[in-house]
Amino acid sequence: MKNIVILGLPRSGKTTLARMIKDKFSKYQIITGDAVRNTFIEGISRIEHISNTKIKRYLPQFLSMLFNEEIRHNKSSFLYILDTCDITPKQANKLFDKTRDNLIFLGYPSITFEDKWRDIKKYETNEDWTNRKEQKQVIKEIKEAVEKSKIFEKQCQELNIRFIDTSFNREKILKKLLEELTE
Repeated sequence: MKNIVILGLPRSGKTTLARMIKDKFSKYQIITGDAVRNTFIEGISRIEHISNTKIKRYLPQFLSMLFNEEIRHNKSSFLYILDTCDITPKQANKLFDKTRDNLIFLGYPSITFEDKWRDIKKYETNEDWTNRKEQKQVIKEIKEAVEKSKIFEKQCQELNIRFIDTSFNREKILKKLLEELTE
């Protein structure tokens, strides 16, 4: 078994997959990019008057450093999962060790915005970020994510990073991926 880096676009199934892996294999610890990002941005902006845009620029390196340091200092039998939407395929190719880490990128390049929006509304829970932000902002972010999905799928192919299309039948696809990771 390897450490796992689950990257991808918002609402592509990253956290769901991370939890599925953790439930099946208790030796995994999850580092959640959302929590790190929010703490990082909130904490830094309180200490220093640095813009969120500037902070976000350094977030991919910070997340990879955190992940790599946890692995380096780990003296127990734990393995780690990093779950984040803050790292692109090009950044991941530079920041992670493909021989040590299992890199997986989730996206939805085969779906239209309208279909993705319906899908989000169908499965949305109170905990989801899409339920906590203004609808106008969520719509903008999901439209951008649908377009980025196509770009990131191509980048993953070029960089030999595994890309999983979760446009349709997400739960079934994630269960199949979990089975493959088990083998």
